[in-house]
Amino acid sequence: MQNTNEVFKGIIAEIEPVKEGMDQQQMEAAVRAVCKAKRIFVTGMGRSGYMMRCFGMRLMQMGFTAFMIGDTATPSAEEGDLLIIGSGSGETPSLKGYLKKAKQLKCKVLVITGHPESTLGREADYTVKLPVEEELHKNADGSMRVYDTGNQGTKMLLGSCLELCMLLCTEALCMMAFHEMNFREADMMRRHACFE
Repeated sequence: MQNTNEVFKGIIAEIEPVKEGMDQQQMEAAVRAVCKAKRIFVTGMGRSGYMMRCFGMRLMQMGFTAFMIGDTATPSAEEGDLLIIGSGSGETPSLKGYLKKAKQLKCKVLVITGHPESTLGREADYTVKLPVEEELHKNADGSMRVYDTGNQGTKMLLGSCLELCMLLCTEALCMMAFHEMNFREADMMRRHACFE
């Protein structure tokens, strides 16, 4: 059985270079986009989608009008709104469709991705790069494919490093916006879900 402390040390060691490689100007631009948006729509697929769902919840608790695309109570977007996409590859076909629709509606788009040179990264108004070391394996249509990396549990599994860093990145964005807008945690607690 692996030692829990050693596993955590390994995870932290994988995250450290990502933290050091984050671009301050990209983060500041993202915070400004969040703070001035009329409404915010968040999306992602798979595990990245769950990270973005956490982000949307935090934005709502802070007092932003935020929605998760795909939820039945999500309204139509319009000019002045911000779409935030979390995508490791930046090539997920459905997310590219959302970006195209947002552009037609004159919404701004922020993409958080491991690959800013991707379609989503290139076409976004704002991009935050997660500098995670990973090799892309794409199909002809640009979609990602699962492949055997040879990892036998000595590193985080199947892209978890990127997804965990996406969660940490969105938490950092929330903390920066919290200070920028002079929010109070008491107000966040008041907005916390009561039907639990």
